[in-house]
Amino acid sequence: MIEVKMKIVTFESLAAHESLTGSQLHTFCETNGLQSKLICNTNKSIFLDEISDLTEKCAYGDFIIINIEAHGLVDKSGIKLTDSSICWSELSESLVCLNQKIGMRLILLFSTCYGAYFYEVVSLSKGCPYYKFFGPDSTIHPDKILETNKAVISALKQDDNLSLIVEEKNKYFIHSDVKYIYFDAIDLFRKAYEKYIEESLSIESVKQRIANYEPLFKRYAEISRHNGHFMQTEMFFKKMYGDGLFEKRGMESKFIEMQERFLMINDRSFDIYEMIDFTFDSIIYKSNFEKHKSNWETFRDNLNGSDGVMRCSPKSVQD
Repeated sequence: MIEVKMKIVTFESLAAHESLTGSQLHTFCETNGLQSKLICNTNKSIFLDEISDLTEKCAYGDFIIINIEAHGLVDKSGIKLTDSSICWSELSESLVCLNQKIGMRLILLFSTCYGAYFYEVVSLSKGCPYYKFFGPDSTIHPDKILETNKAVISALKQDDNLSLIVEEKNKYFIHSDVKYIYFDAIDLFRKAYEKYIEESLSIESVKQRIANYEPLFKRYAEISRHNGHFMQTEMFFKKMYGDGLFEKRGMESKFIEMQERFLMINDRSFDIYEMIDFTFDSIIYKSNFEKHKSNWETFRDNLNGSDGVMRCSPKSVQD
């Protein structure tokens, strides 16, 4: 990112008697030759209008840093601006379009208490509102957040290792009861998919998923008998469903679909793949997928009876 021209926009929504950390960070950026814009006394209308204007005027490939200097709501549900609050979900909606237009190059600095809780609105079922995201998980002193933000911006300018920078700041600058959180959307997707494999494909989870669909399997079996397909019993459909959960071709197709939706990859932004340092095969290789698949196959092979009741040997129950 050394040769990339970063645009920094700071929204400051603080009282005059408070430490105006946004203004101080703006001065720091200008002193270091960075393109910086400061918007003071930000209310909700100003914020949303400025984000909309920025989205309209930005170009694909721009690196934009948005810094929000405001108070976080005590219930961790959003931020407080001069006139009203804005919840995480509304904030996310205003940023997704901007991030998509510039090709997943939006960096967020949440200089607000509890700012890290913005992560709660991020879901693999929709586009991510940032490329990189920073924020404290509790209350934080203004001097601490200012020092950390300066270090993060310097690291972005010099293309330094952000994880190490944040780790050092957590060690030396942040109070022991607060942690400065760093999220990378690409790494977040990888971890989320690994978690999916670990949790959704465990044998207990697979059994529960099959149990949830039991009425449907019974219905399928009834239709099959009516049509003369007597071998397609309820047990047949349960086994077929379980086998389908571990079918790699289907899993890879779903993986690509989820990845392109979350990272907002399309024909225009195909270069986002250059930022990704993992593949479906590498995740499968490093995960417990094969173990989970083996556990399912053992369980499946011990299913007996045509009454739809799942029975397994003592050995498979122990496994």
